[in-house]
Amino acid sequence: KPGKWLRNTIPIQTDSSNVKEPGWMEADTVSHSGPNAAGLFAYTLDDTDPFSGWTELCAILGKSAEKIVAATEEIRLALPFELKGIDSDNGEEFINYELDRYCRREGVKRFRSRPYKKDDQAHVEQKNGTHVRRVIGWDRYDTPEAVDAMNGLYRNEWRLLTNLFLPSVKLDYKTRHGS
Repeated sequence: KPGKWLRNTIPIQTDSSNVKEPGWMEADTVSHSGPNAAGLFAYTLDDTDPFSGWTELCAILGKSAEKIVAATEEIRLALPFELKGIDSDNGEEFINYELDRYCRREGVKRFRSRPYKKDDQAHVEQKNGTHVRRVIGWDRYDTPEAVDAMNGLYRNEWRLLTNLFLPSVKLDYKTRHGS
């Protein structure tokens, strides 16, 4: 488990709505454990760019640090722009020395959200529902064949449909009337 030192080296970022260029991704994992979270099962790594709404997904079996690093590299290579930073939650799959070494080697800046504050990563949390749960659902997937099938969908048809053909709405401004 990562120590307090590693967690303290990653700055907290609470607002990604003022991002001025693509490449600053919010990252999260979605569990595909079904009703039973025991044993080994699939996860989807969801990386979403708040500036453009571009989303990349990668299914993995388990969420070890090595698998998260491999999936992050796969996503980095698939992005149509340079990966400049990753804003993740405080899960052990993101706060670990393997991902820290990878980000330092690739020149990717790291940020994290406040513990137990899902609103800090609202963009990726929304895509977890619209891009993962609506397609994959809530069932349990725990075989390499299921992960391969999910990645086939994520890398091809679903990636093109969601990033190139479906609109992504972004809030332009807010006004407050009254209290």
